[in-house]
Amino acid sequence: MKIKIAALCFCLAGLAGCMSYEGQQVKLLREGLQPMLGRSETDVLDLIVKNWQYGVLDQWKAENPDVAHVLRNNYRTFGFSRKEAEILFAEPGSYRVMIFTRPLRTEELTTGSIDSLGGGVIGTSERNVSVTHGYIRLVIHNGILAHYWAGT
Repeated sequence: MKIKIAALCFCLAGLAGCMSYEGQQVKLLREGLQPMLGRSETDVLDLIVKNWQYGVLDQWKAENPDVAHVLRNNYRTFGFSRKEAEILFAEPGSYRVMIFTRPLRTEELTTGSIDSLGGGVIGTSERNVSVTHGYIRLVIHNGILAHYWAGT
């Protein structure tokens, strides 16, 4: 039994070391935003914009928004679910929702045909670029950070 536990611990430690670059960045974002809950909007924006160099992708403001208003203003893939909107926007007040983005990694891949000697055939190559972005979604209630989400 002790061998099984030791093997399990070894495997879990190995998996923790295999976290992708993007996963590590999201973890750092979440760890950096956690202590900012309850802090002023300017403190949070200074951290995200000046220190982390994220740019605003989308934002909206509303006074006492209902669930329908929140869902209508949702940003495509990083919007709120109905249940989430009911919980986060239940308290009356002034709300500001902001979504930030920044490229985390760019990968370039070139494909093409190879001739019988192993060289590339001129004119058949194609270059593909893949960019992975990091995203942060903030809910600011009455000038104070009330909720955040970070991901890719």
